[in-house]
Amino acid sequence: MRWLRVLPITILKDQSLIVAARESWHETRGKFWTYALRLSVLATIFVLIGFGWSALLIEIQTLADSTGIAFGVAIVTLTLLIAGQILLSGMSSVIYLLFLIAPDDVATGRVHFAADQSHHWFRRVVVLIASGSGILIMGAFSGFYMKGALTEAPLTISHRGVDAGNGVQNTIPALAKTSRLNPDYVEMDLHETKDGQFVVLHDENLKTLAGINKTPRELTLAQLQQITVSENGHHAKLASFDDYLAAANALHQKLIVELKPTKADSSDMLQRFIDRYATTLVKHGDWVHSLSYALMVKLHRKVPKLPANFIMPFSLVAPQTQLSGYTVEETTLDDSLVDAVHRQHKEIWAWTVNDRDAMTQMVFADVDGIITDNLTQLKQVIAEQNDHPSYAQRLEVFATTLSDFGRPVMSN
Repeated sequence: MRWLRVLPITILKDQSLIVAARESWHETRGKFWTYALRLSVLATIFVLIGFGWSALLIEIQTLADSTGIAFGVAIVTLTLLIAGQILLSGMSSVIYLLFLIAPDDVATGRVHFAADQSHHWFRRVVVLIASGSGILIMGAFSGFYMKGALTEAPLTISHRGVDAGNGVQNTIPALAKTSRLNPDYVEMDLHETKDGQFVVLHDENLKTLAGINKTPRELTLAQLQQITVSENGHHAKLASFDDYLAAANALHQKLIVELKPTKADSSDMLQRFIDRYATTLVKHGDWVHSLSYALMVKLHRKVPKLPANFIMPFSLVAPQTQLSGYTVEETTLDDSLVDAVHRQHKEIWAWTVNDRDAMTQMVFADVDGIITDNLTQLKQVIAEQNDHPSYAQRLEVFATTLSDFGRPVMSN
């Protein structure tokens, strides 16, 4: 705060940074809390104005949704929302800039501007043309956005092959039930067994599902196939990947295979997986993903035709890899990340998305796929957004993605 005026002094007075810093330190002496309070008040005012403007327009659209002019009103409300955010952004930028350059003058109202009256008619024409063009562009965008034309329906992906507890995760009976709901993909998990085979199982220990304190690596595939696992009142036997894959192919159900490597795995685990299953997976349009980046890089290098995703439990920056895409934990996923990944022409899936609001946000974030435990609900949300949209809800989602006075980012 004491160096608040370093930049304007450096630019406007052509001073060195050292001189500007010394002058700013001198000018702000004893005024730290005064300046801090002013900046806080300005920030609060702009946040409240933005929130109030959005809330008013959402309420208007909510009332209009029950009428026959809902879509027309939706175009107007979204256009007004965007225009309001742009104007608010401009106002806040100007006021902050003035405060930065001459904080005392702004506070006391001593800032004055000399208006240049020459060619005033030309400037007015330019402003009118630019404003009219801007409104037309915002109106066109609003129409496309409210109709959902700017987003594509994401892939529906059943997490661990279940829907709302309709069976035991990662078992063939659950797969058979869930596939009848026509998900685009069923996501399932693989562990290596003691004898170098592959069992369909998520947990690294059988205690939760079977009450047995053993890991898959401590038992052979034959021993594992004799174990009954229980969940949500359902019971089923553990399945080998050979049987699960055969069942999926018979059902014409595409899979997303999550490889779950452990330190106990054999050194040639990935190569044996490739030798046994890669051709079949490629033929049926299946994918593979894993939390192990190194494993996916090796798989992609050895079998480039088999799509491989890296599972990211959190995202800080957009990754730069040669993989097919990324499976990102949904609470750390925003549309800036989606845009960055799409610029690389790669896929981005959100996991695990289990409530209606989060599903709606992911649809509007334009992710390529949504992994969920509630497949039926996800399909309902997508259908509602595509076939029977609530324009007020779309407006609300758009409003919550606006931060930094106009830069769209998905709110988490």
